[in-house]
Amino acid sequence: MPFARVSLRVAVLALAMPALGAGCEVRLAERPRPAAGPVVYEPLYYHDYVVYFDDAGLPYYWLDGRVVHVSSAEPEYAPLVRHYRAHGDAYRMWNRAHGRHRYVKRDDWQRRSR
Repeated sequence: MPFARVSLRVAVLALAMPALGAGCEVRLAERPRPAAGPVVYEPLYYHDYVVYFDDAGLPYYWLDGRVVHVSSAEPEYAPLVRHYRAHGDAYRMWNRAHGRHRYVKRDDWQRRSR
């Protein structure tokens, strides 16, 4: 697509040049890009445990210092996986900033994030 935009601009300029008088200048303005704001991510919970995702996007939580994966038989499994697929980039940014704390329960995350 960027090539098509450049080609179109060149074609418009080539056609417009003869119509323009000497000393005229044509400038093409770039479309303004939306400013990138901070990525806000709120973790999901599974029975009040903060949900993390492994490299394959599979949900897990911490229980007694060990990782417990959410079973694919659980009704919450599919919505958790869909959430990761839709918000994986934001999750990974959140995890880099906060995941090392290994928040366990909902109250732990809310208390430490303030």
